Amino acid sequence: MLLITLDSGKVYAGWVIRTPRADASNQDPGAGFGLLVYRSGYRKAETQKVVFTTDYKWLLEQTDPDTGTETLSPDTLSTFIPLHRVVVITNFDEQYYEKFQENSEQYVAEQVHGKEQKRKKQK
Repeated sequence: MLLITLDSGKVYAGWVIRTPRADASNQDPGAGFGLLVYRSGYRKAETQKVVFTTDYKWLLEQTDPDTGTETLSPDTLSTFIPLHRVVVITNFDEQYYEKFQENSEQYVAEQVHGKEQKRKKQK
């Protein structure tokens, strides 16, 4: 899975399902790729931290109870990403992302708590 950041700050996590033409230039407005969207959101302007606002996972996992087959085709949740709008593309692993979020929040909380304790001792 990939995490794509656009020049607008919008982010998409998903899988590439259509690739650009081999001769496509990133300056060509029609050049881009299709992405099966798993999650979307934005980057906070001041920190660049990713904030997911929409989770499509539950839609991707929908199946027909009678046949057990998927009820949505990949095209239903795919979007076209123009190459000229892409700022960054990175690998994305949801398990590592969630673990990192937990640990970074805990680390920040510990740092804040530690600073508060130092201030109390100084008084």
